[in-house]
Amino acid sequence: MDVILCLVSLVGSVFTVQEVLFFFIDYPKQLSYTYQMQPSHSVGVPFPKYSYKASLVYANPAHGCQPLKNRLGPNEVVLLERGECAFVEKVINAENAGALIALITDSHSGGDEYVDMITDVTERQAGIPAGYITGASGRRLRDFLLYSEGNIRLTIPLNHTLAMLRDVPNKPPWELW
Repeated sequence: MDVILCLVSLVGSVFTVQEVLFFFIDYPKQLSYTYQMQPSHSVGVPFPKYSYKASLVYANPAHGCQPLKNRLGPNEVVLLERGECAFVEKVINAENAGALIALITDSHSGGDEYVDMITDVTERQAGIPAGYITGASGRRLRDFLLYSEGNIRLTIPLNHTLAMLRDVPNKPPWELW
């Protein structure tokens, strides 16, 4: 029996009712896979229906609970660590630093769980999209950004609407989806 996973529906110019989205790392070769992310509409705005070509940058400070020291360009996605403050605080700080999109992970645990990111009691919302990626993938991306001299280029988001999960191309071998 084939299982079909409803990933997204399109309305207007943004993805809505998102359960799962994807992005692809174009460079470096050793990280060139299609990654799954779980977006949050309560923390950030919906992802657009078109894809961006962008660079991935590791946040400084890593948790993003204070204003970022990174000064990001218009085509930069920032990778932030989970913990120490509310998700919305991290994403607002990423937005204020100029990030296009915020990706949050728990690279210290290295697990394969997804977290539903919700806003805090202030009900603030960032003006950029936010997604959560697994700690297993986040750890690999973080380590490359911290310990190599190269950069990471990605295409985000990918539109795999009504895709069969087994047909999503080039999944990371360490991911269980």
